[in-house]
Amino acid sequence: MRQFSIDGGSFGENSSVMRKTRLPEIQLPKFSGGYADWPNFFSLFTTVVDSSTDLSVLEKFHHLRSSLTGIALDTVSSLELTEKNYAEAVKLLKNRFDNKLLHFQSHIKELFSLKPVENGSAVGLRHLSDKMNSHLRAMMTITSKGQIADGLLIYLATSKMDRATQIKWEESLVANELPSWSSMSSFLDQRCRMLENLEHSVTNMDSTHQNTKKQNPKNRHVHVAAGAKSPSCVFCDSVDHFIVNCPQFSNLSPSLRFKEAKRLKLCLNCLRKGHSLKTCFSGCCRQCSSKHHTMLHMEQPSTPHPSTSSQPVEPSSTQAVLTSSTDIPSGPSSSSSGSVLLATAIILAKNRFGEFIPCRAILDSASQLNLNANRLVKRLSLDCNRVSAIISGIGDGSVDVNKSVDLVVKSRIGEFSTTFAAMVVSTITDYQPGITLETSNWNIPKNIQLADPSFDKPDRIDILIGAELFFDLMSVGQIKIAANLPVLQKTLLGWVVAGESFRSRQSCSLAVIYTDLKEEEAQRSTIIKGFWEIETNFEPIIEENTYCETHFVNNFVRLFGSIA
Repeated sequence: MRQFSIDGGSFGENSSVMRKTRLPEIQLPKFSGGYADWPNFFSLFTTVVDSSTDLSVLEKFHHLRSSLTGIALDTVSSLELTEKNYAEAVKLLKNRFDNKLLHFQSHIKELFSLKPVENGSAVGLRHLSDKMNSHLRAMMTITSKGQIADGLLIYLATSKMDRATQIKWEESLVANELPSWSSMSSFLDQRCRMLENLEHSVTNMDSTHQNTKKQNPKNRHVHVAAGAKSPSCVFCDSVDHFIVNCPQFSNLSPSLRFKEAKRLKLCLNCLRKGHSLKTCFSGCCRQCSSKHHTMLHMEQPSTPHPSTSSQPVEPSSTQAVLTSSTDIPSGPSSSSSGSVLLATAIILAKNRFGEFIPCRAILDSASQLNLNANRLVKRLSLDCNRVSAIISGIGDGSVDVNKSVDLVVKSRIGEFSTTFAAMVVSTITDYQPGITLETSNWNIPKNIQLADPSFDKPDRIDILIGAELFFDLMSVGQIKIAANLPVLQKTLLGWVVAGESFRSRQSCSLAVIYTDLKEEEAQRSTIIKGFWEIETNFEPIIEENTYCETHFVNNFVRLFGSIA
């Protein structure tokens, strides 16, 4: 073995003492939820972190969460950082993003969204070439060139379809499998046959009604179905269904359906054009047997309201109960404190001009109605509907309401939006919370988006969302901050903070204002005493008054037909 020396030391070429070269650390990329980025991210994470024997399970979970952002982080943010939740977090991410079909479609979509090269730029042309080759190589790792060609044709075909046909095509696809052009061709043939049959049946219906009209002159007002040239659905202009089967029309509230039917000049009994409600011979509402369509039926609870009055309640009025336990201060500067923090959220409400205005809502699962403050109605410049309702709470207290409004709201964080009707009241409740809370030691996670970032500061309530929407807003995910502190609940509006927040000796209900019974009893006694003193304080009868009364009786007589 050849020897050589360095600085006076002798070493062999095959010496067991070797100087190791220190390589730079491999930085994990950030994954924000893009389907095209998932394969590279998960492959690198599996190699560097998941298969490492030097890391504990808890350390692997920490590296995983620190590499996620956006919707990817939201997928696992509800899981606590424990060893048993690591496998569950990986499973959730794979179920959410490891989708072969979505990966393939995302590459094709990005291919068609590449910007054209302008002015013959070499840099732009090189960027276009690199991007196309990158996506092509990525797709070749998923499937064959023939399947890629089918995918390009399918993308072009779907981009030319109407919305209803696109939805039907997506519903026919098998999850995590790539479709072929033959399946697309079969789908188009089947779809065409169905539409042709539908048009033929509508045409036959048209001719049948025309013949019936000639044979029976009494039925001259029967509605005749439109021909195949006009849309079957007058609401969304789709030829795939009628308005009674329209998903967009069905998602509206009954009051909004009524408004749309009036706007489209439809018969309110059969939801068709060509005749009025008086001349319609269709059936009645299946709910109340009145002369309107079942989709326009508006529920009107007839629960009797406790009252000492003997007058009957009008059948058109509605009554509901509103109860919710909380602490009611007299204002933001009140010294009284409560122990329960109600869930609040900042949402966006649509005004008359189509703009979305931020407002503060309170979530109350114990309310049968949605409420809206009158000041918000004026702020949004919305038109009100005439109603007759009684809102009652604890202790037989009640408020008469004669206006309601249809609200369109959406989340300021996600894509959630909805429409609902709300009763208009002067004030929903006082400032919530009653006092400014000290939350510096609550340790609220920084990576969550609060529905109301100023939940700890007193502010007025514009909207009350009741049980009609409360449970639809709830999502999977809850974090308990600490003992005697509120919980963080994930909703479609963001994370809300609710529950026990601090100790208190006094509490009352949202629908009840605290009153000192002893003071009220003392005031009532004073008032009754005053009435008693007035009734018993008569002036004494004097002699002059008696003489005048006797003289009048003896000297004056009233005669019939004249005065003496």
